[in-house]
Amino acid sequence: MLALGAALASAGSASAAMPDCGRAETVTGRVSRVEPGPVLGVDLGADMLRVRPAGLVIPQDLPAADAILADMVGRDVVVGVMAGRRDRRGRVMGHVATADGVWLQTRLLDAGTALRGTGVDDADCAAALAAAETAARQARRGLWAEASAVRAANAADLLDFAPNFAIVSGEVMSVGSAGGRFYLNFGRDWSRDMTATLTREAAAAFVRGTGALRPALEARLVGREIEVRGWLTRRDGPYMEVTDADAIVLPP
Repeated sequence: MLALGAALASAGSASAAMPDCGRAETVTGRVSRVEPGPVLGVDLGADMLRVRPAGLVIPQDLPAADAILADMVGRDVVVGVMAGRRDRRGRVMGHVATADGVWLQTRLLDAGTALRGTGVDDADCAAALAAAETAARQARRGLWAEASAVRAANAADLLDFAPNFAIVSGEVMSVGSAGGRFYLNFGRDWSRDMTATLTREAAAAFVRGTGALRPALEARLVGREIEVRGWLTRRDGPYMEVTDADAIVLPP
């Protein structure tokens, strides 16, 4: 596991500047606390903004991530607030950068203390997040030092990890479709083996077309080793619903 000092040092030096990321508004304030979630409490003076870091997933009980988040307390920050109402707990999704330009999201990703999320529409933002995660993965920092960072689709214990955010790797055996959804089958037994379901919108974005999507998916994916990331659940066997095309990665 990544040492806390190393997490702070490596992440602070390698963080990228925060791009627009499709933010709806920009506010400035000072981080006064970190709550479970994690949620940053940002003091705006007349109000307290509770911010959930957007664009990534931070595993629970990871001391190196906790150290980076705790290091934000007392810092002046710029928050790029994403579109959408506050949730029922009064929290917003946002990207956070320190006053001297260190972007929290890439700081966490580069240290290997977070995983890239999905559904980031801004191209520059998505590319920067992916690059930070790739750097940590290649250097085997943090989470990437563990073999379990990527889980095999045919692993007997895959369901033991559900429900959780996961990166699953395996060969797509077949593609099915029903009710406007497309099924990536990672085994022969659909009732027991790993299945990823794509919405029509995600499938169209992935193949970059609106024609016959199932043949296009079959041509791109069947027989290929892929990685798919998202929330792993149980539906007979291991199951993942994919609503964003960037959840699927074809390794080189």
